[in-house]
Amino acid sequence: MNKGARAIVAAAVVACAAISPAAADNIAEFYKGKTVTIIVGYPPASGYTLYGQMLAKYLPDHMPGRPSVIVQSMPGAGSIKAANYVYTVAPKDGTTLGIFSIGALIDQLFGMSATSFDSTKFGWIGNMDESVGVCVVKSATGVRKFEDLLQKETLFGGTGPSGGATQAAIVLTRLYGAKIKLIKGYPGAQDVVLAMDRGEVEGVCGITIAVLKSRLSQQIASRQLIPIVHDATKPHPALPGVPSVYDFAKSDDDRRVLDLLFGWRAVGRPIAAPPGIPADRLAALRKAFNAAVGDQRFIADAAKAQLDIAPASGEEVAGLVARLFSHSKDTIKRAADAVRN
Repeated sequence: MNKGARAIVAAAVVACAAISPAAADNIAEFYKGKTVTIIVGYPPASGYTLYGQMLAKYLPDHMPGRPSVIVQSMPGAGSIKAANYVYTVAPKDGTTLGIFSIGALIDQLFGMSATSFDSTKFGWIGNMDESVGVCVVKSATGVRKFEDLLQKETLFGGTGPSGGATQAAIVLTRLYGAKIKLIKGYPGAQDVVLAMDRGEVEGVCGITIAVLKSRLSQQIASRQLIPIVHDATKPHPALPGVPSVYDFAKSDDDRRVLDLLFGWRAVGRPIAAPPGIPADRLAALRKAFNAAVGDQRFIADAAKAQLDIAPASGEEVAGLVARLFSHSKDTIKRAADAVRN
């Protein structure tokens, strides 16, 4: 059993202990006949939405009262629109959940005005996968490795100000001098891939391993697209020979900045409830999530859809968010300056 699976089992034991039989009956009565809506901060064809749909398929089987679960896309501003909605507008009763980028929450830490929430106050339910972001370029550019990008200007596509595609490209430009000309405003990274197909741009950052293995597998295999750098903290088995952004860090201070900018990707597919939902319902949602992502049917369907699964409990997600928000002011300022756009 891997570390993530052990953590899920331990969290499930705690969740079970936290819900008394009487409370469980009350929760079942509340959810019976209701619909739980999962708001996803990206377009319908995005990887985030695919994960949300997979969870929605199996979550009802593990929820008290067996409510219906539906997925609704609410793209905008790199998923900040959805995060704002879940935090400020959605009912705080456990019937609305959100899937959005932890990276979008970093904007709040950086003091960007588009956010209207305290990230530490979300009711974190869990996480479905780590998210390693990869920068890829079209082979026609002549760029074969990251160092080439330091010499040759290349047109990259970006999403909203807080999107991984945008921020990773800006970081590579400001911290390392990459000659990236960035065109922002695409709804999601997959839309940038379509723009590459149309010849509008030549590269994109923030593409996940899952997308490389599925949507882009043929283009990667034929070398039409070339991965040049990723943002995992260590070498990734799916990307042999491809360096990490951390490999180019010149100091411990640089690594702390990179941790703040990219470390959140350890929680690549999180799901959260609004702040202030009743504690017993939060515990029930966490328990149901842990059971759903451990369901062998869920695991088999995810494998068939080529979706990587590396689950983490709600408690673990909350811990990561707390750690990110504990960095020094100097580190936060350097990181904020690196991505401000």
